[in-house]
Amino acid sequence: MDKKKLILIISACSILIILIILIILLLNSGQDSSFTTRNNILKLVQRYREKNEYERALDLLEKLLIDNPDDEDVLKLQDEILNEKQIAEDNKEKENEIAILKNKDDEKNNIDKLIETLKDDRKEIIREYYPIPTRVIKPTKIPSITKIPVGTNTPAPTKSEKQIISELIDKGKKQLDYKDYSGARDTFKEVLDLDEDNAEAYAYIAQTYLEENPDNDENLLKAEENAKKSVSADPSLSLPHIILAQVYEERGRQEEAEHEYKQALLLDPDDWQTYYKLGVLQYRMTKYSDARKSFEGCLRYKSTYEKAHYNKGKSLIKLDERDKAIGAFNKAISYKRDFYQAYNELGLLMIEKGNLTEAVKAFRSAIKYKPNNVIYYRNLAGALIQKEDYAEAEKALKSALELSPKHLDTNYKMANVLYKLGKSDLALKYAKMAALMEPE
Repeated sequence: MDKKKLILIISACSILIILIILIILLLNSGQDSSFTTRNNILKLVQRYREKNEYERALDLLEKLLIDNPDDEDVLKLQDEILNEKQIAEDNKEKENEIAILKNKDDEKNNIDKLIETLKDDRKEIIREYYPIPTRVIKPTKIPSITKIPVGTNTPAPTKSEKQIISELIDKGKKQLDYKDYSGARDTFKEVLDLDEDNAEAYAYIAQTYLEENPDNDENLLKAEENAKKSVSADPSLSLPHIILAQVYEERGRQEEAEHEYKQALLLDPDDWQTYYKLGVLQYRMTKYSDARKSFEGCLRYKSTYEKAHYNKGKSLIKLDERDKAIGAFNKAISYKRDFYQAYNELGLLMIEKGNLTEAVKAFRSAIKYKPNNVIYYRNLAGALIQKEDYAEAEKALKSALELSPKHLDTNYKMANVLYKLGKSDLALKYAKMAALMEPE
């Protein structure tokens, strides 16, 4: 045999052996590192969660779920973070409403003061925003009243104890809305000085401790103690049961929390917010049928609440009622047009049904309202590849790689798509890049 031919054959065999070894090493590396990678991602998710960077945490969890959609730990953590995000958004909306109301109150007070000043510049303006029991307001002299002889002691008109308590409760609630927890507690304690068995005061004191620092064990203990005092003072009040439920949730006592939410609803069956909180808790407890019923209870009294429709849809997926889940997600979108999570869920369901056109449409809508979410681009690319629309799939994968250039699976998919489009040289480039990457 010619010496040159022999050298060429040996070289070709060597290259083939090296390629086989590299492929085996790559596969083994992916398998060995997958568990470590998952744990590292979950640690990073917890860091983002602690910093309230919920979107970044959820994006990482969606990456894990793409690889393993049935990972129960990841699904549970995703649901917890979604709930925390929703609570944070609700609190932000509440703060905005409070700020608006405060501005209106300030404007009204300024007008009232101006009117009093114009009536008589010599009058001292006395406005009693939050009367307290020990304060007595001296009556102003009115010409039509018969003069009282000097030395006669005539008591000033006083408010009834019931009226004073009512005004103090209103004052404390306003302080609570403004997050003045210490001031609110002092005000509610004034109520207890007048009525030591006032259930409302105990309930609101419990609420101040819970909202002030729900991560603090001492705060949770005081919230629980005061809520229980409220229940003892007035078993018909629903608020202390809601507070007890939230305390037990924080402590991981889910069964007790569920019981307290149900007690609150027995006392106040029209409370849509408590139905929603109960549904979220039951979903975490994997009681999907009960969660669905609770979300439906919420919607009976607040039919436009998009989050209840969305979470009802998530529960229906768990119950394998996918057609009904599609209806729930569409309802959520009808009340919140930019509900990108609902669009993404719709897209995934449409892929399952084989309706790739609707899946593509849903993923494009999710991207429209959340253009920096890499998962949505990957999902869109997956639907387009199944649809054999490789030109559009290339665009989607390109956008995904701009957001996350070192994602192994995305680079492999890009290589395959480019090969289908006849762009072999470019396909080889992405294949080589993928071969050198560690899985994210």
